Amino acid sequence: MAGLQRSYQYYKDIFKDVPFPYAFVDLDLFDENVRQLSQRAGDKTIRIASKSVRCRELIQRALDADPKYQGIMAYSLDEAVWLSQNGFDDILLGYPGWSKAQVKSVAEEVKKG
Repeated sequence: MAGLQRSYQYYKDIFKDVPFPYAFVDLDLFDENVRQLSQRAGDKTIRIASKSVRCRELIQRALDADPKYQGIMAYSLDEAVWLSQNGFDDILLGYPGWSKAQVKSVAEEVKKG
């Protein structure tokens, strides 16, 4: 699978009958990217930045792919709570929050374990 490439024309052809708007992820290429990043990391662990992967299924796919993938860096307090409520438990807050309601939500989520 190394060196797998797809051209613009390839995607244009396979989606020619799909009405707009739509979104897709080439899982073969996603998996290859996850594998390559893991290889480049050497003996270091990788924390997934949620702002770069805005799909919990893809975040989980990367976490499941290799033990080097450990945890998520959440973009915001609200997102950290949402990720926790959706089964993720190794979450680093990437950016500060100051809203009393958001801080309270995080504190309540942390209390749950």
